[in-house]
Amino acid sequence: LVSVAFMRFSNMSDILKPTFSKTIINTNKAMMSTVVSVSLHQTEANTQLTKPFNLTFKHSDVLAPKSTRLCVSWKKTEWVEDDCAIIETNIQYSVCSCNHLGTFALITETGLCMNNLTDLCADNLLKKDQYNTAPVLPQKVVERYLNMTMDLMTYVRSTATDQNNITYYGNAVLNLTMNLVSTLVNKKDTNNISLSLPNLEVCVSVVVNPGTSSNNTCQLVTTDAYIDIDLIGISKNNKGSAAVAFMSYNNMTDNLKLSDTRKTIISTVVSATLPKTPNTWFTQPVNITFKHKELDTHGQISCVHWVENRWVDIGCTAIRLNTTHTMCSFDQLSVFALVIEILPCMTLFGVTVSLHCDSVLNLSIAQGFGVAFLTLCLLTFAFCCQTTNNKNTALINLCLNLLLFHLLDLLKPLFQLHLQPPEACAVVTVVRWFFFISTFVWMFIETVQLFLLVKNVSQIRSNQQHAFSWKLLNIIGYVISVGVLIVCSVFEPLKLVNEQCWDSQSTDIQFDIPILCIVSSNMLLFIIIIIMMMITMKRLRNENLQRSNANNPTVVMRVMFKSLAQFTILGCYWIFPYIPSEDEVLYNIFLFLNSQQGTFIFIVHCLLNQE
Repeated sequence: LVSVAFMRFSNMSDILKPTFSKTIINTNKAMMSTVVSVSLHQTEANTQLTKPFNLTFKHSDVLAPKSTRLCVSWKKTEWVEDDCAIIETNIQYSVCSCNHLGTFALITETGLCMNNLTDLCADNLLKKDQYNTAPVLPQKVVERYLNMTMDLMTYVRSTATDQNNITYYGNAVLNLTMNLVSTLVNKKDTNNISLSLPNLEVCVSVVVNPGTSSNNTCQLVTTDAYIDIDLIGISKNNKGSAAVAFMSYNNMTDNLKLSDTRKTIISTVVSATLPKTPNTWFTQPVNITFKHKELDTHGQISCVHWVENRWVDIGCTAIRLNTTHTMCSFDQLSVFALVIEILPCMTLFGVTVSLHCDSVLNLSIAQGFGVAFLTLCLLTFAFCCQTTNNKNTALINLCLNLLLFHLLDLLKPLFQLHLQPPEACAVVTVVRWFFFISTFVWMFIETVQLFLLVKNVSQIRSNQQHAFSWKLLNIIGYVISVGVLIVCSVFEPLKLVNEQCWDSQSTDIQFDIPILCIVSSNMLLFIIIIIMMMITMKRLRNENLQRSNANNPTVVMRVMFKSLAQFTILGCYWIFPYIPSEDEVLYNIFLFLNSQQGTFIFIVHCLLNQE
């Protein structure tokens, strides 16, 4: 004998509130039905159902726009979605199918920020701690929250006017999306998951104890982009299991805008992450192929990734390009896009001379020429100059540090991926920045020496009066470099130990102040030198002075020529990037001079040197 009891509680919704329903993200919840209870009464202990039963709820309120209806059951202290699902619904009724007996209700939920768009709201959405221990969620639940998140981004774009706020919410949505997708990962066995939503495509691949394969590359494909990643290689560093998630956003381009108005995003925004994979180091670069939305043949295409509130191209390389697609190589996982920059291409007698417009004039090739001339300079100073101790100490050290700095840049792709763990990468980062700072310190010392030389010539006396010993110069130069490096690193010591090696943008910002101080000092001294030379040449017009020392005009002219050439050698051209230029002339001059500093040193101090 079996009997069933069905009870309806008209006032229980005020006690068992819909807010007692815990969800992976914060949402607004409302009760849409009365609370009901179903139970079996029998003599036997077994009350297990042989098949699901249906409950039909009448809606107690009007459905809110963009709301989602949920069938929930009461479990101890909260409403849960276990074993209940809506199988049919209309404006007035919803039918729920459940696999167990208990207390049930119908609730609705809407996005938390849809009616109250504030910064606090986005902060509540972006609570990272709640995802660290998040369980594996059903695919339909994740889809619901992803749709809710994408709807929020659409609402933000239509209501917010401040671009900073739009970017703020864009970051919140990116983090929330990646955290939600991570709850799809179940590392029990190898599997693949694909979601296709109106504004988002998601591909997830999980490998568990993969066998030997000739091809370790895993490819995840969406409509407008696909990723190639060595997931099997990553799993070997994670006890045999790893997961990768690849997401393509259709409505994120307008929210993560470029600060440079000359640049345009020509692809969908995508993101890649390794959810529930502790060791994220990989031995091969990650390749992402983008489909072009539009393409201007006169523009410069670059691969970029999102850092906090801006797009940067550090650590990104375009390795293959055609009229419809571009393949980019990345040394880290982040949020990515494809950008085109429309810059005017300068021509001379019909030949393109802009570094960014002609692949023949690629910056790496120009940098290689500079390295070759730096090597020639060091060989010349070592074997051809008679006096190297005092006179050429600054130049030798300048060439040495420039050579090592450029070599590290050119050889970076060969060994960066082998720098594991992060501490090894930090060592290379420190060495590279030491060479970089030392270069500017020695440029400043060379400027001071040139100033003393011009001062002595203008006063018609030997320049040895204020000369420093080469040992003292070496101590001063490298002690200052080490000091600047230590002081700058103290501000953000953890920035040197990261997965991006020397590609961290914040590390560049750390050294802006000392670099600008040195460049400004060099510019000031250079201007003083030019003024002193002009005054000296005016004085030499005195006939008596010319008769007393006939060689001085020749000396002055030679020093004057070298002082003009020193504009490049002393790094004064570093002021160009800070000067606005609509046609990018100064920018191209800066790129050329920066790669050919060694060439100018060789011409002025070796080729034209009478010694």
